[in-house]
Amino acid sequence: MTYEKSLKHYEENVCRFCRAKHCENCPTATAKTAMEKQIPKKPISITISGISRYKSGACKCGTAIVMAYKCCPSCGQAIDWSEGE
Repeated sequence: MTYEKSLKHYEENVCRFCRAKHCENCPTATAKTAMEKQIPKKPISITISGISRYKSGACKCGTAIVMAYKCCPSCGQAIDWSEGE
């Protein structure tokens, strides 16, 4: 099961009572947030340095990150360094 399918299953079955996109008072909100962070997101403001084509950028939380990071060291968001959309 992919992270996306897991999150959809969670939203359809665990969150079916409130149907809110994100409920701050829900005791399982931490689990939902953790699942969302496992879905890789593209960094913002990617910079590619010269010859080595080494990438750096920023996570959506604002933390500076480099291509060696598979996830943000501050917020834990999985990073998608792949080319294209």
